[in-house]
Amino acid sequence: MSNVSCGIMPYKIEDGNIKVFLCHPGGPYFKNMNKNWCIAKGHVEEGENYRVAAEREFEEETGQAVKIKSDLFHMVISKSKKYVGCFFVNINDIDPDKCYSNTFKIKIKTGTEIEAPEINAWRWFDIKDAYKYIENYQEPLLSFLEDTLEYSN
Repeated sequence: MSNVSCGIMPYKIEDGNIKVFLCHPGGPYFKNMNKNWCIAKGHVEEGENYRVAAEREFEEETGQAVKIKSDLFHMVISKSKKYVGCFFVNINDIDPDKCYSNTFKIKIKTGTEIEAPEINAWRWFDIKDAYKYIENYQEPLLSFLEDTLEYSN
């Protein structure tokens, strides 16, 4: 589906606090922006299962293979009216220092084509802090996770 992206939001509970793993987009456009952290996500290919797409995209953008073992899923709509599905995975062993991303080519203002990483930073955030950094349209993903974990306890 050309209008759908899927990704994964890893989370963990530390000392009673929810922590979420987010990514910072690479490339020159996002270089100095701080309110655009997001889930590792990407385009769902025609006929592709959402879960498979999310796992593929997460690995491409973090270098970490994660298998989705639950059906905890929520969808939001981006500013450009793209549907973005998110699977939530409780996992403790993702080390941001070991992450790496694939690259893409982009033309900059001078007309020169450069190669840039899709993602240039990875970080675990306390969920309360994540609200300050995550893209606005993805904030409902944080609320969904908080509400779900609160009701499951």
